[in-house]
Amino acid sequence: MPKVSIIIPTHNRCGLLPRAIESAWLAGGDIEIIVVDDASTDATPAVCERFSQVKVVRLTQNVGLAAARNAGIQKSTGDYIALLDDDDVRLANSLPLQVSALEANPEAALAYGPVLLGDTEKCESTGVLTPQCTPSGDLFWRLLRSNFIPAISVVIRRQLLFDVGLFDQRLRQVEDWDLWLRLGSRHPFVAVSDPVAIYRCFQRDSGQLSSNTARMALSAAKVQWAALRLSRAKLDAPRASRIREVFLKEQRFTLMQTTIEALLVGSHQTVRGNLFAILKLMPLSPVLSREYRELSKLVLLSNRIAPRDLTKRLKALRKHLWNTVTVQIPDCDETDHKPVVKKSDNRPKMSLEVDEARAQNSLKDH
Repeated sequence: MPKVSIIIPTHNRCGLLPRAIESAWLAGGDIEIIVVDDASTDATPAVCERFSQVKVVRLTQNVGLAAARNAGIQKSTGDYIALLDDDDVRLANSLPLQVSALEANPEAALAYGPVLLGDTEKCESTGVLTPQCTPSGDLFWRLLRSNFIPAISVVIRRQLLFDVGLFDQRLRQVEDWDLWLRLGSRHPFVAVSDPVAIYRCFQRDSGQLSSNTARMALSAAKVQWAALRLSRAKLDAPRASRIREVFLKEQRFTLMQTTIEALLVGSHQTVRGNLFAILKLMPLSPVLSREYRELSKLVLLSNRIAPRDLTKRLKALRKHLWNTVTVQIPDCDETDHKPVVKKSDNRPKMSLEVDEARAQNSLKDH
């Protein structure tokens, strides 16, 4: 079997790193493991010394995930590249299956598969699988819609990585989606149906890069905008434009939901960050979105409305968003390339009209 180089970037997580390395050894086939120490200040160097067969690349400055992965790829000698984060786990004997899929599909740039979600503490499987659908072939338009390929699930042809320019080191987040889009604009992908890794789920305070909703939304919008300028997207500009519209509406919905949750628990920094992100993504939201105006009003009045009343109104708005806004966001159907409006589930719609008398009473009381 061709050699697979497994790249594990790490920064100050020496307690988690051994589990990732040990799982990589069990992934099967002819492998080399490359740990990229992104200028750790903890006991990471000592941990790496315990694994004599692991190739270690030590960086003197903290450069971030994209650049760290690139440093490992440049030192690799395998025909294929697999990615593994220091807090995740590769499943035993998962690599030969993906390499076989690539060998059987020489035109494919990468092979990916579903991953199991793991708990935060031990990265033990919860039994939940994502993505549940793993299509193969020309996936560019699906990927332009959203990133459904977990980075830790891929095995990529090394030469093709260099052909498209490796990871964009300017990106601090969603750099994997950017790479999939560039690869997918040129080559098909192949998928395996069996799970290949366990992804450690994050908590809002876990420190994982993916735990900041506003930052993720802005980064994703930037990556998608760059992909819209690829020649592949320009060949069908109307379709690309529809996908962008749907993406932005979904990001606004997610940010509004997260803002409501943050306001309910008093996380005002998250509230400010989310509202700023919405305005940056869709500057006309105050004009076009009645829901955004209502949420903004509640944010401004949050210190002057009785907590019980504020909670009630926030929960009503949250329910309204789920009942109405989600069904107004069209799906981009992959067969006819036209937006398809989701059908309502006929749940009762919540009114957004503000009870002015109650608001005035709350202001007087506070």
